[in-house]
Amino acid sequence: MESNKERLLPFFVTFVLYVLSYYLIAIKIGAPETITRFILSASITVGILFLTSFKWKISAHMTGIGGLTGVLIAVSFRLGVNLEYYIIASVIASGIIGYSRLVLKAHNHYQIYLGWLMGVITPVVIILL
Repeated sequence: MESNKERLLPFFVTFVLYVLSYYLIAIKIGAPETITRFILSASITVGILFLTSFKWKISAHMTGIGGLTGVLIAVSFRLGVNLEYYIIASVIASGIIGYSRLVLKAHNHYQIYLGWLMGVITPVVIILL
């Protein structure tokens, strides 16, 4: 999707589906708190992507891999599990994906860094609080 306006409908539909998933998993099924917080953080992240797409274009690819990195960090702290090799692998994958987005001229540096930071920060805050 070349422009930020083309992204609105897919992000909105994804947001609605994530919120529905959160409702079903947290309220109806009663899944463990870490899992429900993971789904909640994904919902919030996609919601932020949707809202920012009205004005700016942030890299959804980097937000996704940043979200994976953030979840690994948060789960590592929350459950006391050593996930350092997985975190390192996700950071390396982040660099490769970010570089490919630059080479394809799909985004500029700012859009890539902001997308990754948003992806990392949201799950860390939601899961650890």
